[in-house]
Amino acid sequence: MTKCLLAVIRWREVYSGSAYLYGSSLDFSDEAVLFQNPRLASGKPIVSFLSRTNYQGNRRSPDLPVLTPNQTYFLERDILAEPAGRLFVQIDFFNRQNEKISFEVLRQGVEQFTCPADTFSYKISILSAGCTQIRFKEMRLYQEEEPVEMKREIPLQKCYTEKQLPEELQFVKPLIQLI
Repeated sequence: MTKCLLAVIRWREVYSGSAYLYGSSLDFSDEAVLFQNPRLASGKPIVSFLSRTNYQGNRRSPDLPVLTPNQTYFLERDILAEPAGRLFVQIDFFNRQNEKISFEVLRQGVEQFTCPADTFSYKISILSAGCTQIRFKEMRLYQEEEPVEMKREIPLQKCYTEKQLPEELQFVKPLIQLI
């Protein structure tokens, strides 16, 4: 199995309800976002990324690509937490009625998950597990690909009998296979 890069997810700006702002300090730089909050409670979502938005209401396009149901994906994150390892990623899957049908909790740096069958949209959230500061660079979403078997097609060889050979091909007659 091989991995194919599907999307690079970066935290570029703050939208209404997308980030935990109460008592937080956010510093957006070119390389990363520095989030600090010494009083952040465990289990609180720090930032969320959506695959479905209401553009007319929020003037915001989706952050995430559409996933194929029953397909395996890998999420690789470049996020540093203080204290180390004190955050996790939660992926919530929703159906067409926007009801939560499943969720995955990813605690390691690179983990795989499978998109449930009835998934219409999903949300990726970074949650605190007792951290006071994070440095968010990016997350990379990969799709697992099946190796494609390459078939080598052998060109068709046309054979003629002496009587079938067209007049136009008489000058290349020595190169043509005759029956």
